[in-house]
Amino acid sequence: MPTVAQNSFVGGEIAPSLYGRTDLAKYATSVRRMRNFITHPHGGASNRGGTEYIAEVKTSSKEVRLIPFTFSVVQAYILEFGDQYMRVYMSGGQVQSGGSPYEIVTPYLEADLPLLKYTQSADVLYITHPSYAPRKLTRTGHTSWTLSTITFGPSIAAPTSLTRTSGTGTGINFVVTAVNEAGEESIASNVFTGGNGDALSWTGSTGALYYNIY
Repeated sequence: MPTVAQNSFVGGEIAPSLYGRTDLAKYATSVRRMRNFITHPHGGASNRGGTEYIAEVKTSSKEVRLIPFTFSVVQAYILEFGDQYMRVYMSGGQVQSGGSPYEIVTPYLEADLPLLKYTQSADVLYITHPSYAPRKLTRTGHTSWTLSTITFGPSIAAPTSLTRTSGTGTGINFVVTAVNEAGEESIASNVFTGGNGDALSWTGSTGALYYNIY
């Protein structure tokens, strides 16, 4: 069997359907299976870093899930999600509050943890699960984390008390919405039934730049 010198691993692992594609340029830089190695952009590979025991989870008899949270290049956390709780780790240790592990309550049961999906933006982690309303986890300090339900909808309130000040038309339904400086439009006001030529009035919304009548 010939010996082949492989000088680069930047192709990563290839799918079984490509095992016979020796004609591909990337074939010479790929591997069938790579475990416990990290591929470097310049082609080489080195051993994956080991692990270190930091602390016992809250309940060793139950499953937990570790989720990364990277706020900046100098502030990164590991979040321990367990049965209806979350704990925080950073800088090789467990975040403490008053001499005890810092912890917040979550709605997620042990059986829910594998189905958690998440994505992060700055200091907010958005979390979804098929059985729960979407939530956001907000960090304002090492021991200040808040998990809250996401409210979908515009931030500007809808106009209220849509009514007619003059006119006698019939047969047409009207609603009015408010639009703020950011171009965000509110939900519709109450429905008023009038007609062409009617003059309408309503109670305005704070922050409204203009209104749309439909």
